[in-house]
Amino acid sequence: ADQIHPWSRFRGAGMVSSAEVVIRTTSPDVKVDAMCVTPTGDVLCVGTKMGGRVWHGEIHNASPRSGVARVATARAGLTSVAVLADGTVVAGSDAGIIGAWTLPGNLQPRAFHLAGGGSHAHDAAVTALATCGGGGGDPGGQILVSAGGDGAIVAWERLDDKNNLNNQLGGEWRPVSKARHAHLGPVHGLAASADGSMLASVGEDGYVRVWSTPVGALGDGAASPNVKTPDVRRLTPLAERAGEDVRVGSGRAFCVEWCESVGAIAVGFESGDVAFLETDGIHPDSRGGDSLTGGDSSGSHSATLRTRGVVTAHSDAVRGLAFHAPSRRLASCGDDGAVCVHVGELPATTRWKPHGGEYARCVAWDVSSDGGATTLLSGGWDGTVRSVEGG
Repeated sequence: ADQIHPWSRFRGAGMVSSAEVVIRTTSPDVKVDAMCVTPTGDVLCVGTKMGGRVWHGEIHNASPRSGVARVATARAGLTSVAVLADGTVVAGSDAGIIGAWTLPGNLQPRAFHLAGGGSHAHDAAVTALATCGGGGGDPGGQILVSAGGDGAIVAWERLDDKNNLNNQLGGEWRPVSKARHAHLGPVHGLAASADGSMLASVGEDGYVRVWSTPVGALGDGAASPNVKTPDVRRLTPLAERAGEDVRVGSGRAFCVEWCESVGAIAVGFESGDVAFLETDGIHPDSRGGDSLTGGDSSGSHSATLRTRGVVTAHSDAVRGLAFHAPSRRLASCGDDGAVCVHVGELPATTRWKPHGGEYARCVAWDVSSDGGATTLLSGGWDGTVRSVEGG
């Protein structure tokens, strides 16, 4: 049952573990918890440090090709980060608030207004952010999805000054779809499929769920007549799998990554296992349809995600996953401080500890390099983001 066999359609590739520093935060006390890479190669990371009796957040931006580095601060710890189609950087905080900053630029604060007033996107920490759509120059196509420690997943769309859906312009953000109880306990991770049609989530309950990408209430770019209290559609899962069904003792699920080119999603568990679950046959039209207003997504009929294989990747909880589609390599990191690259039927072709004895909390691939070169980045609790060059 414990045979390691994630999938047979990987391609092999060599890695060199130079672990050069890309970002060094203002203090080793800043714990880097999340990061992302823009299409132009800018690296963004967020972290948290204790100042007196209060947690403070930092967001860092580094442009390795230009050598420019920027930093901005927040009044609460920052736990998640994403970049919108218009270049706006959004980050979730442990206070349940989503903040925004400009990019390119000097990371100047930008208002993130919620329709109807209020400032809190969640009743607990914003634990994960993801974007869906926004391609093809369609300003109304991008949806921002947030997950929280309150167990909820919320999809947001932005309205312009005339209350038309337009995510390229400043305006208020309104909730358009929601799963009030997406997981029993905090939601720990989100990942969107490459085409933006589906979203995967994992949580404290050890469950993995796949959802249809949220869409606007009207779907034609026009706002609901009642903008302040629009119809909010309830998200319904297309498929799911419990961690205990994958392997007994897997525990909480902390991270998820869509590996579309091999027909699977990867899930990182508290036990140190990475499970690969089949997505073949699951598509947005397989759902029974979203329903209006309503809160609990439990009990809805959904398909079962089949297990393709399980890798014992780490000796402690897996905290981050990143898939490189061209070479079909999966990177993972964990609380054992290790960063691994999984290729073929081997559990890991490369393993190293770039952050010393500290936790490695996030990984990302930078595929923007000229000449086809690829860089693997990892962020850790030593207050750094470090790079490894790939072949």
